[in-house]
Formats: sequence, structure tokens, C-alpha cells
Amino acid sequence: MNLFSKLRRRDSDYRPKGDNRFYLELDGKKLPVVPQFDDQCVDLDVDEDRFVDNEEFRYLTQNMPFRVDSERFIREHKHAWTHTPLPELALYPNYEQVGAQLDEMVRKYPGKCEKISLGSSHQGREIWALRLGEHRLGEKPGIVITGGTHAREWPSIAIPLDLSEKLLQDGSRLRDSEIWIVPLVNPDGYEISRSGDNTYRKNGNPEGPVDLNRNFADDCPEHVHLWRPAGDKPGIKYDDKGASDDPKSRQFRGTHPASEPETKALLKLQLEHKNILGVIDNHNCGEMLLYPAGGEAGYYQALGQAMNEAAGGEPYRVMSAPELYPVSGISNDVQQANGIVGMTLESGFSMQPPEAELARLKDRAGRAHLAFIDKIIQDKDNLTRT
Repeated sequence: MNLFSKLRRRDSDYRPKGDNRFYLELDGKKLPVVPQFDDQCVDLDVDEDRFVDNEEFRYLTQNMPFRVDSERFIREHKHAWTHTPLPELALYPNYEQVGAQLDEMVRKYPGKCEKISLGSSHQGREIWALRLGEHRLGEKPGIVITGGTHAREWPSIAIPLDLSEKLLQDGSRLRDSEIWIVPLVNPDGYEISRSGDNTYRKNGNPEGPVDLNRNFADDCPEHVHLWRPAGDKPGIKYDDKGASDDPKSRQFRGTHPASEPETKALLKLQLEHKNILGVIDNHNCGEMLLYPAGGEAGYYQALGQAMNEAAGGEPYRVMSAPELYPVSGISNDVQQANGIVGMTLESGFSMQPPEAELARLKDRAGRAHLAFIDKIIQDKDNLTRT
């Protein structure tokens, strides 16, 4: 069958006369693609029939630097490209429900935790933190656990919420540490990702959404290269290193260092509270433990090994972030530059996994987090903030 016959047959099946949109198949139905994804469809539509079939969709997961569940990853993109709600949407709490869960923990565990606003987003949503501890602010070594920096990475929000409950139920670590849980760093972007495009990554800046994990920087002149590496000139796209100056890019670094209120809120928490010694940033996906390029590899590798032993199962891949791909403006680099042990935990093999997979991720990640907390408490006298 030639291309014309193939296109004509498909047109008679589902495509209204004169309709030139791209189509794909989802759950046995042929659905039109939202025009914002036309560029991606052009890249995948090898036979140029304006229908992206399952074989063509496989190009989406080729040459990726981290492991993904190909079938699941493609399915999530099909829902995004057609703005069809994922069946798993109800499995993950929305912004209001995240706040309500924190309120419920404060009610259940009086004296052990408090809900604190770190600031607000572009669209006026509070960036909530749950401070856990049985001592006054700053008396014990501090650890920060974050999630939801990238809007589409829904398990990264569920994992810190689940960890909060585990820490409060047990209570033993709260006698020796102060733990800050920030489950939803990017509330605007998260709500955007829940409302149609579940692959949406950036924040809700109305003047140009920003990839928050390419926007981190502190005020130290010696650290300016962490946000914009040497040789990367402002406003020029072809020389971009580890982030982009193109506002259309998923990795847009912003107009200037720490330009975003969400980034500012986390930096204020982590850098101004001098008892903060360790941070885990939760992301998805790839089953990896990433550490900053400037960190002592031996220490981070040993820390990763302890976390893997606690997590059980197939180990997370432990490596420095640049071994995966070039990055700049990431939170862990700024943490390391200020004497904070910073790691990124990349959980799972897709962005919005179903219930059974989410339960596995929460269980493994929870045990890995506890090992990280124990190690920071153990090493507190040897960790020096700058």
C-alpha cells in the first residue's frame, strides 16, 4: 500500500474532511494531537502521514541517558499530547490536598511538626514546608527533603509526603535532627501539569516559564559559573552549557540567577539556616543517585552505597550529575558550594507511574532517605558549613 492509499484509508476512518492535524491512537481511539506538540510530531512522523503510530513513538525513548519504562513513558506522552486526563490523576494529590495532608500531620502529631510557608509562587500559591523536630529552631543538625521542583514529576511529591508520615510515626530521628519537608516546590507548574499537559516541566512565570532546577545560584561572585558556565554568553543559544537561554526550551535558566520566587524560597531556607547540613532533592526518573560535580566522590559514593543497602533491590546508579549530561544552575551545586551535602534521587522509570509502581518507589525511596538522614546525623561534627 502506497503512502497516498494509507493516508486516504486512515482519513476515511477517523479524520474529518480538511482536517490536517496530527493524530495518534490511545486506548483504541484515534485522537487529534493538541497543536502545541506539532513540532514533536514532525520529528516522529517518519512516513509523513500525520499519524504518529506506536512504532514511530518508540523514537521518543531512543538514546535517552537514563532508563525509562518505554511503554509507560509513551503512554504518558500520548495523554499529554491529546490533553486526555491520566487515569492515575486521582492517585496524586493536587496542590490543595498537599496542604491538607500537611495540616493533618500537624493535627495528628502536636509538638512534633509545624507547617510553615517559605514564600509564594508567581500565581500566589504558598510554598509549604513541614518542619519536623522536638527542639527549638536551629538547635539540631538540619536536613531538607524537597519534591515537585519539576512539575511533571508527580512521584517526587508523593515520596516526601510519605516520608513525613514515617518520620513522625517513628519519632526517634526527631530527637537528634531538624527535618524540613518541602513536598511541592513548584505549585504553579504542578497544577498546570495536572490540567492537560502532564509533561509540563517548568514553573508558572507569566513572563516566561523557567526550569527551576536550572535557576539556582547564590550571591557569591566566585560561584557565578554554577548558573552560567564560562564561555556561555547571555542571549546566545548555540553556546548553551547545561541550561538554555531560549525561553522556549524546557531547560530555560531564567533571565538572571535565582530569578524565581520558588528558587529564592529554597535558597533562603537552605543557606540562611546554618544548621542545614544535608539536602535530598527528589526527581523522576531513572533510578539514580546524583551528586554535585564539586563534591568529594569518595564521600558521596559511600553515602550512595549506604542508601542503596537500606533501599534494597536493584541499586540506584550512583554518579555525579555531569556524568549523566551537562547541567548548570542546579540546586546540588549551590548546596555543595556552601558546605551542604546535596544529592538528587531520581526514582522510577516514568513521570506518573501507576499505583503499584508508586508504592514500590515510596517504599524504596523512604528507606534510602532514612539512611541519608542517619548518615548526616552521624557525620554532623565533620561537616562544615561555609
